[in-house]
Amino acid sequence: MTGASVLFSMKDGFAKYLGASYPVPEILWIQYSAMLIIFMPIVLIKYGWANLMPKSPKAQLMRGIYAVSAVGLFYLALTDIPLADATALIFITPIVVTILSPFMLKEHVGVRRWVAVILGFGGVLLIVQPGFQEVRMGTLAGLSAGFLFGLFSISSRVLARQDDPLLTVVYTALVGAVGLAPAIPAFFVMPAVIDIWPFLGMLVLAGLGQVMMMYAFVAAPAVVVTPFIYVTILAASAIGYFYFGDFPDALSWVGVVILIAVGIYIAVRESRAKETVSD
Repeated sequence: MTGASVLFSMKDGFAKYLGASYPVPEILWIQYSAMLIIFMPIVLIKYGWANLMPKSPKAQLMRGIYAVSAVGLFYLALTDIPLADATALIFITPIVVTILSPFMLKEHVGVRRWVAVILGFGGVLLIVQPGFQEVRMGTLAGLSAGFLFGLFSISSRVLARQDDPLLTVVYTALVGAVGLAPAIPAFFVMPAVIDIWPFLGMLVLAGLGQVMMMYAFVAAPAVVVTPFIYVTILAASAIGYFYFGDFPDALSWVGVVILIAVGIYIAVRESRAKETVSD
């Protein structure tokens, strides 16, 4: 999970670099088209055409829309605010999941997790710092991405009970590749030769990161490996500082620490709650 987190941060660094010259829809379309080209043959070999139909096409469509929209908003945030700040803002995902779980998953949320949610919002305010500085478009895009990642996480939990994860990856790639295709002629900018390598680097890092994350969850319980995803903020800070000259201020770091602590606490509490139910 630590390796996956570093690779994802490097991929986001490429996305930030490319976002200065290419429209976000084009970057998204290339990413999801490549995913579709890579994973579709694997799924066909494993399952065959006859087993490709999902149990709930509407749920798969909504998950794909959540995923593509969230990544698009995150890439949009990268074009306007520092890499570390954008990364920190999507860490509101566990908070969003906790708030929506009673309504969408019919899960009980105890008082301690509600307190964690309130503290998490305090961390967000320290990062955004409304009133102390202008709230930028990238900040709003990052927060929106975090919210949509929360909906994506909830839909992933539901679909995990219905369809194979590999099939779900293909459906999400299909939504991104096919859904964005009609708009691409209006946005497309022919990649310069010098930028082919950043595009390829982004795709390779994204694929390797996904594989490493999958193996992490196979090797150990989610509650053990999930906290290590917060290594992403350290890697993003280093990449932002050395390659883009950006670094969060002291108040933002306090907010980041609070969000990380809240995310880890919520993960542990959810794991204990599930163990209690299974017992």
